[in-house]
Amino acid sequence: MNTDEWLVCRQPKPRAGVRLFCLPFAGGGASAFNAWWRAMPESVELRVAQLPGREARFKQTAVTDFRTAVGHLADAFEKHLDRPYAVFGYSMGALLGFEVVRELRHRGAPAPTQLVVAAKSAPQQPARTPALSHLPRQEFIEGVRRYFEPPQDGWSIAELVEIILPALRADLTMCDMYRYRSEEPLGCPIIALGGDRDLSVPVHDVAAWRDQTSGYFEMQTFPGGHFFINDHLAEVQGRVLSLLQPGLSLGDG
Repeated sequence: MNTDEWLVCRQPKPRAGVRLFCLPFAGGGASAFNAWWRAMPESVELRVAQLPGREARFKQTAVTDFRTAVGHLADAFEKHLDRPYAVFGYSMGALLGFEVVRELRHRGAPAPTQLVVAAKSAPQQPARTPALSHLPRQEFIEGVRRYFEPPQDGWSIAELVEIILPALRADLTMCDMYRYRSEEPLGCPIIALGGDRDLSVPVHDVAAWRDQTSGYFEMQTFPGGHFFINDHLAEVQGRVLSLLQPGLSLGDG
């Protein structure tokens, strides 16, 4: 499999001082970070994970094995570690990002300057929602709506739902099959972000990410449910940018 397809970079910045890798939520593709391309200054190059079965890769078979996805992503990341980098993952993307960073550590690759995880329980915590991936179509949809409260604008369009469902089911299969393996904590800082009304990710499970780093840890809670980022995008972007380059704010070049 061509690992170059696993990362999308719409605005290469050869002179950027830092690279930010972003990983989307289950069922999402690189377009989930469309607003981030405009927000990042010239000093930050953005690369976004694009898994098989979505957007430009829609004809490819979606991956359902978590470790396989981690391996391909680590291969893709490893080609772009020529400068300091950070990782931001949202929901499933947070778990993938965490495991990719651990895989890169196994390979002796440089560690990220920051790992930012959002809307995801710490990996060692027990699942708070039942497995959904095996459910029949309607029960699957109802379960996703009940526990994750996805934005209704997309889920109210039947044609769009049919496009989303295969990738979403594949991703939730990966998550349902995921088994945490205990290792030494990471040495990089971890910043954890959570929604105070997230039915699938209790705040105390987000706080448990502190056990995954021997370095600096910080947690920030936002008003809202699982997709709190939709109402607080500028705040989340600003927080990530402040970690990458202290003193910079959105819009600075």
